[in-house]
Parts: sequence; C-alpha cells; structure tokens
Amino acid sequence: MHRHRLVTLLIAALLTIGSLTHRSLGWGHQGHMMIAYIAYQQFSDEQRTTMIEILKGNPELFAMISKGLDNQSPANRDMYTFMRAATWPDMIRDDHAPMHDEARSNWHFVNFPIATDNKPHADPPTAWSTGQPVRNILQALALCEHDLKNAQTSAKQRAIRLCWMLHLLGDLHQPLHTVALFADRYPKGDQGGNMVWVLLNGKPIRLHSLWDGLPGSSKSAKVAANAGKELLEDDDLTRTALAANLSKAAYTDWCDESRDLARKHVYKNGKFPSKTADATEAKPSKLPRGYHAKALQIADQRVTLAGYRLGDKLKEVLAAP
Repeated sequence: MHRHRLVTLLIAALLTIGSLTHRSLGWGHQGHMMIAYIAYQQFSDEQRTTMIEILKGNPELFAMISKGLDNQSPANRDMYTFMRAATWPDMIRDDHAPMHDEARSNWHFVNFPIATDNKPHADPPTAWSTGQPVRNILQALALCEHDLKNAQTSAKQRAIRLCWMLHLLGDLHQPLHTVALFADRYPKGDQGGNMVWVLLNGKPIRLHSLWDGLPGSSKSAKVAANAGKELLEDDDLTRTALAANLSKAAYTDWCDESRDLARKHVYKNGKFPSKTADATEAKPSKLPRGYHAKALQIADQRVTLAGYRLGDKLKEVLAAP
C-alpha cells in the first residue's frame, strides 16, 4: 500500500459529521492536484512555459493560484501553480469568493441514471455546439476545448477555460460525477451519492464524500506532487499497463468508464445500499466487505488515467492552429 493511502485511511478515521458538506469536490484538492501533476510530467519545457503564460493571461486568477509560492524555485513554482489551477473552480464556489461570478455548479457532473425503481429515466444530453447552453460536464468540456483552440478567445477567458479543463477532466474520472441512483427512496436521484450515508471507520459519511476523499485530503501541492509521483512509479499504472484504456479518446468514452464503475463497484449493481436500509445520517449503511480497499484501488487508476489523458488533451489543444 502506498504511503499516501495510509494517510488517507488515517484522515478518514478522523472525519466528523460537521466537516461534511453537500457540495461535491470531485476528488478534493489533493486528487485534482495529483492529476495535474501527472499531466505536467508529460510536457516539454516549452509546453510548460506556454501553460503558465496562458494562466498569467488572467492576473486575478493567477494571483489566486500562485499565492504563497514566491519562496519556491522557479521550476516548482510553475509546477505548483499549474497544479493549483486544477482546484480553481472549487476555490470560487463560495458566494463571497473572488471571481465567484465564474462559478458553474452544473458543470462539475452529469447525471446518467442508475435505476432500481423500475421507472423510465431519460439520459442527459451530451452533445454541444457553439452558442448552446451548457448543462453538464460533457458539454462544459466541449466548450472549454473549443474556446482554448479559438484564436478569438481573450487572454483572460483562455486562462479560465484552462482551469476548468484541468478540473473537469478530473471530475469526469470520479464515478459519482457521472451518475445518479434512482430508487424508491430517491425518486429524484441521490445527487451522485450525496444523499446516501455510509459508515466508514465508525463515522457516518456521505457516499460521495467517501469517494472524493480517496486520493487524500491535503491542500499542499508538495504533498499532492509526492502522491502523484508514487502513482507514476507503480508498475500497474504505467501508460503501457493502461494502454487499452488510453486507446479511448472521447470524453463520452471516459464518462462511460466512470458510469460502469459506479454501477458495478459504487452501487454493487443495485445491491448497495440495500432497499431496506435507511442510508441516512442517523442510520448509515455498513460498507460491504472489501469495499473501501477496492475503492482505493479504483481511485489510483482513475486519477492516473485522468492525468495521462489530461496531458494528451492539452498537447492536442496546444497543437491546434
């Protein structure tokens, strides 16, 4: 087991009810920074410089993500700034946060139905074209890619779109950012696991929060970089080992992977939580045997895949005319 996995388990044991929130962060700060770290390792020095210059195109945004890094070496300062850029869409969520007008709550997820209530539930729209409203993560990624490739996009907007792409591509690899469980007790969906309470190390926690926290819960870019480095050194997580997954290049393909994992492993093919369980904060469902260990393994692969794919996608964007 990786060292950061041991830290994750310790932190999970210390969670309190008061620390939980309805908001879903999609791996949390550490997971998003780990993904950005893995992507950053795939860039040439020239490509790294280009990424930083794009982020500098929005001075207010750049000040937020580079704050407190003046004492770092130039190389680490740029890398940590890029990693923090992946957390910027969560930095601006609070109503009083700087640049809150750029927050887009519906961009972080898409609710494909997993139904156990024997009722029909329509799939959400996935296609997007210029001028259309954005209703979910798949459409938001299409918009961001379009604007990053468009020479008419302003420097300030380009920086914003890059941050969103860094963040959303990570969110797309978190299984509970792609589905909602529709059951008798959740007739309008369980909000991607946010309405389901489970018991972890003796403490109640939302199912979504459990999955968000699997990569770790540190806000330190250095901690995230070390954790990302461990993943890159894992023989089971090399590009060669994940070649079959990496052959899939469409956002919808990556979403389908997450949906499949949610169905099979998050909800155990509709068997978890059981139909008779309350799954409330007062009576959280007990996790099936081996559930958390398997979830940690899945998170390692999803974070690593997201990092590789993010690097590949941004290289493609940079190469656009």
